[in-house]
Amino acid sequence: MVCSCNQVREGTLAGLIKDGCTDLGKLCSISGAGIDCGSCRPEIQRLLEEHLVEEPV
Repeated sequence: MVCSCNQVREGTLAGLIKDGCTDLGKLCSISGAGIDCGSCRPEIQRLLEEHLVEEPV
């Protein structure tokens, strides 16, 4: 679970990134992760960077 506030899992974020969502703000607004307390935003950024290195867009 990446975002406990909105129950967003890593797989959800990975799927959105794979589908072309490569902007942190858009990723958060679409998934709901990182928009309440924000403590998971660094983790979301890390996942975004990892997935972009694995599969460049």
